[in-house]
Amino acid sequence: MKSSRFLVPLALIAALTACGSGRERLTAQGPDETIYAGPNAGLSAAGTLWNLRGMLNVAALKCGGDAPDRYNRMLKVHSRSFARAQSRLQREYRRGGGDWQVRFDQRQTQLYNHVAHPRGERAFCAAAGPVLVEIATVERGDLPRYAVRSLATLDRALGR
Repeated sequence: MKSSRFLVPLALIAALTACGSGRERLTAQGPDETIYAGPNAGLSAAGTLWNLRGMLNVAALKCGGDAPDRYNRMLKVHSRSFARAQSRLQREYRRGGGDWQVRFDQRQTQLYNHVAHPRGERAFCAAAGPVLVEIATVERGDLPRYAVRSLATLDRALGR
């Protein structure tokens, strides 16, 4: 988790200074879940949970109100699940060979860029609020399914 302490602020800085590529395309994720092929497409279970955490991190930073407190509560309630997801996701990147850390960091920056763009901020914050409320009550065993649904909900709110 030490690297994430530095990764999150770095990714946030990059996200707040960059814009989306505009090259995202529509892809079906499940029967009722259609999102654009961006940083949330084709993820493993670990990647899905880690990306949901990342998107909610942006919500805590930009949506105001009780979002920061709810985000911190979510981290406390699901700290073990998030730590496992991060470890598993980093192992996936290591198996890809080469400089896995650069690829991992680039993907995280892409995620933060995806969420931090001002376009759709109001709708994103409106969608993130209920997710931040609900996720603290989700049982650990239900968290992977919840992450898939919530990630699709947040992407739709962003218009993607």
